[in-house]
Formats: sequence, structure tokens, C-alpha cells
Amino acid sequence: MQKAEERLQLQRVFGSDATSAQDFERPDFLLKTPDNSLLGIEVTNLYSSESDAKLKRLPGYSDSLLSRSRPVHQADMRTLRVDELTILNADGSIVDKVTGIVQKFRSPAETMNLLLQRIAEKESKFPEYQQSCNEADLIITDQSHLFHHESGERFYKIFQPLFPRKRLIASPFREIHLVTTTTFQKGIRIPLIANVFIADCLAYEHLLLPELDEGRPSNEILQLLAACLWQDGYTRVRVSSEGASTGFHCGAWELFYGEDVKAFRDWVIPHISYPGKKLKEVVNGISVELLDRAKKLTEEREKWFSSMDMRLATYEA
Repeated sequence: MQKAEERLQLQRVFGSDATSAQDFERPDFLLKTPDNSLLGIEVTNLYSSESDAKLKRLPGYSDSLLSRSRPVHQADMRTLRVDELTILNADGSIVDKVTGIVQKFRSPAETMNLLLQRIAEKESKFPEYQQSCNEADLIITDQSHLFHHESGERFYKIFQPLFPRKRLIASPFREIHLVTTTTFQKGIRIPLIANVFIADCLAYEHLLLPELDEGRPSNEILQLLAACLWQDGYTRVRVSSEGASTGFHCGAWELFYGEDVKAFRDWVIPHISYPGKKLKEVVNGISVELLDRAKKLTEEREKWFSSMDMRLATYEA
């Protein structure tokens, strides 16, 4: 990908903050944040196949296929063909006949596997990124519109059951931003790790309601939530407590519980170093009884479906 295209995708996710990002190689950009840390950002594309990547990136290839001035490359014959297509009205009457490029439609499971393969490729290079920055994000642009959807409900109904929770939780990236499209909006960015994190917290809130109804103190409820997250593999979560307020910080976002409010706070560009303790330190201070209870809750969590519709409009670029 050319640097100008990488920067365009960077701006779509980070907006005006992207202007101060420094061009780099591995990762593609370095961004100095207000808390004086260096955030690395790697940018990559996702295609349905090498053939589709060629159609979109090789100048003149699509046009020459449609005009039949050149044949399909031999390497592409298994994944695409040029054919005459008939456009019909709703009543079945013919509108027109056109020449089109026909490609195999990917199933949701195949689409998810392609995404996970792309993530794995970039994760294998993460030790190199770490040499230049404190943390790193990954931006994946869905160039083949594999994740295109009409609504959040449609997106989560199709893809959320396929997202491997444990796999995303274990990713070394601070956040993985999937950039795709919807029917009524030009661009949408989906923070994949944040979606999993919030969905897990919502599920545990539901599972902890009986504990609250039975009179368990709110501080123990929050300790149970911390222990459940730890046992699920959220090793990098930090916990901030002040009075009756507690925040759980995961990657680029914070789930905040106040006395009369619950909020999801944006830490994509951290303005200060996040206060509080590492989740491990919090869990080390929890009683054996609560840890045992948390273990049972994490087992119960596996039986429940939970999702969070966290899709954000891309910035103008």
C-alpha cells in the first residue's frame, strides 16, 4: 500500500489527530500522544482474494476485462470470470444485458477466517513494532466490502457469533479497527477488541444481578467483575477506583461505573497516563471465596450471547 493511501486510512480512524503522526515503516506510523507515550499504528487492507486485490490495485485490469481486450490472468481463473449478466425488473422483465466480472461470494465463516488470517499476519510482526512504540493499533480496511452491512443488528446477527472472544482478547494490539461500509453510511469503523470487552462486561453485569439482589456489597460485585475479566484473559486491563466510582480500562476505552451513572469513555488518544492498578494487582487482593465464585461465573458466561453495537462513523479524509 502506498504511504498516501495508508495515511488516508489513518485519518479515517483517528481524524485530525492523524496529522501529527510520523511516517514510519514498522509500524506504518508513530503518534506521540498528550501523555507523552508513542502509539504505533499499522495499516493494512483486507481483500476477498488475491484476484480481487488485483482488480482493485492493478491499473486498467478491470476495464480491460470488461471490454474483453485481454483475457483473465491464468492465476485468477479459479476465482473470477467475465460473463454476460442480465438485469431484471422486479416483475422479471429485462432491463439490460451487460458484461460483468463474477467472483465467488464468501460465506460469513470464510470472511471471518480471512480477517483472522490478516490479523495473525500482523501479530507475527508485533515484536518489531514494540521496538519503536509503547503500544500499537491495527487498522484493517475492508476493500472487498466483505463486512458491508445494512444495520448494526444485521452485522452482529451474522458476525458476532463468529468472533472468537479469546482470540481477540489475547491480541497484542491495543485495538483492532475494522473499517468497512454500511448501506446508508459511507464509512464505519468498528473497534473489535472494545466490542468484545463491552459485550463481556454486559454479560457479567447480567450474571451478577442475582448477587446484587441477594445483598452482596457493590464493592464485592466490582471485585467479582474484575476477577471474571482476569480469568477470561484480560491481562492488560487497568482498574481505577475513587470513592464510589470504578473504571475498567481496556486498550483504547474505559467502562466507568459511577454512583449514579455508567459510561463508556474514549481513550483512543490518551490525554494522561491512565491512573489505577493493573488488573492482576486488584485480583491478588480478592478473597478465595470471590475467586471461586468468579470461576463459576466465567464458565456460565460461555453459555450466553452478548453483543455491543459499537460502530463509529469514519472521519472525513
